[in-house]
Amino acid sequence: MFYLPGWNEGDKISIDFKDGEGGTYNELYIYGYDEDEDEYVWKQQDGNKIIEEVGQDSDQLDTPWDGTPGAENTFYAVYLGAKSDDLTVKIGRSMSHVKVNLAKNKYVYDGKVKTPAIKSVTDGKTALVKDKDYEVTYTDSGTAVGDYWIGLHGLGTYAGWTDTYMQILPKGATISKPKAAKKAITVKWKKQAAKMTFEGSDKALRITGYQVQYSLKKNFKSAKTKNVKGYKKTSLKIKKLKKKKNYYVRVRTYTNYDGWTYYSDWSKVKKVKTK
Repeated sequence: MFYLPGWNEGDKISIDFKDGEGGTYNELYIYGYDEDEDEYVWKQQDGNKIIEEVGQDSDQLDTPWDGTPGAENTFYAVYLGAKSDDLTVKIGRSMSHVKVNLAKNKYVYDGKVKTPAIKSVTDGKTALVKDKDYEVTYTDSGTAVGDYWIGLHGLGTYAGWTDTYMQILPKGATISKPKAAKKAITVKWKKQAAKMTFEGSDKALRITGYQVQYSLKKNFKSAKTKNVKGYKKTSLKIKKLKKKKNYYVRVRTYTNYDGWTYYSDWSKVKKVKTK
């Protein structure tokens, strides 16, 4: 599948405008990032005037686009009925179908910068080559708990973007052997008192609490989950269970911050039989 790539930073178009008195004047526009708009836009060379919308149209009215990767096609931009100079763009293979495999996409918080290596980038059975077929753009840093975007931009015969994510998770909790009782179990775990930074903040915080999950099935189908608020809490008694049944139990930490909830990985699973 092929597609026409979008605008690239530094692209230029020259457009004639009517001045309202029968004359015309020319404006040169350049495509680039605008901090005030927080997006890529067309703006004058001096940066004062921004085009609100630029349309694309084929300049080969009787000739279909050549979809061969690397082929060049001409087109022009239209704004308020004014036609720009002819521009040329190369057709590229779409990066949208490219698969990215990271060497590791999940980390546990330790305060150190995480920059995962890319294990492979493939288009079907074709392996893509870095700096020839694509370039990599990481987020500013990966030190705090959160999700981090990794973008790959097409080069050569490839065009457009594809992306993937890495995660830095909060530190988890280590579960102990649950204690059985009549139609009840007591779950215990090691306190997680570490302070961690979270994406968007430099302030170190402790976890909000723990989640305890239990189920009659090893795969945790139809599992029930209970929240235990407070990082100092280290146990929970679960009542009204079925007698003489095996229950599977696990624990993880959670943190509420800035409207988001961050979870650690689940602990190892422990099995206990009620009395």
